[in-house]
Amino acid sequence: MRVAIVAESFLPNMNGVTNSVLRVLEHLDRTGHDAMVIAPDTVGSDTSAATEHEGVQVVRVPAVMVPKVSSLPVGLPQPRLTTAVRTFAPDVVHLASPFLLGAGGVAVAKRLAIPTVAVYQTDVAGFAESYGLGVTSRAA
Repeated sequence: MRVAIVAESFLPNMNGVTNSVLRVLEHLDRTGHDAMVIAPDTVGSDTSAATEHEGVQVVRVPAVMVPKVSSLPVGLPQPRLTTAVRTFAPDVVHLASPFLLGAGGVAVAKRLAIPTVAVYQTDVAGFAESYGLGVTSRAA
């Protein structure tokens, strides 16, 4: 099986989402499946983040920093998202904690008639509370 993982966070940022994606990649490799990752690039650095992780292609999309959430670049859906998914030709698109980039991943998968699965590894209410986004935490 070929799995395209659209991750809202990935190396070099280490957090719960990244850790979960790394475990999924290990499992896919161990069980003989092919994977690729689409993830935000680094922000405010002269160099881009790695485009390969242990033999897995990592396609980077431009990212921006969001006020109050200085530790997490937010990936922006770009045409290269469509190109990457079409070229890789996955059997499924796996959305890891989908937000903006994940919304782009859903749109691409729908346009290309590829099944999707989404997982959230984030305590949304806790995340919102820790960044002082009280209104958001109540909605979560």
